[in-house]
Amino acid sequence: MAIRRKISISTIKELKIEDQRINDTEISGFHARISKTGRITYYLFYRLHGQQYNYKIGTHGDLTPVQARDIAKLRSADVAMGKDIQEERKEAKAETKRRYHLRLDRYLEENYFPFLEARNPKTSRKTVNEIKSAFKEFLDTDIDKITPFQIEK
Repeated sequence: MAIRRKISISTIKELKIEDQRINDTEISGFHARISKTGRITYYLFYRLHGQQYNYKIGTHGDLTPVQARDIAKLRSADVAMGKDIQEERKEAKAETKRRYHLRLDRYLEENYFPFLEARNPKTSRKTVNEIKSAFKEFLDTDIDKITPFQIEK
């Protein structure tokens, strides 16, 4: 059952697995959940445009209850202004995924090699290996970060 008390260090220490959840009395929607393994995670429940969301703030150990409360206050203010706080995380995740494919070594293996393989299977591997050996220092660099000046060096 959920308990309704101010989330503090002492209430977190008293939290038992059977309790499952503790709702904060000061900040609406701020709560902590305890998993079956005993891991405590802080969340902020909110509604925006008729949808319900549960925003994960962080885990106990990485954050203290006071730090989690401060983050919850900031995020509550953002929600009150009509800002979707989950959208920031979704955009960051999409950007990370997009940037994964921008590294030269991954681009050569996942995009350029299949293209060459379709055009000329006999020389495709040799071509990719020649590019890799000529540009070894750029293999772990994002393609959009490589400048003509760097290549001329």
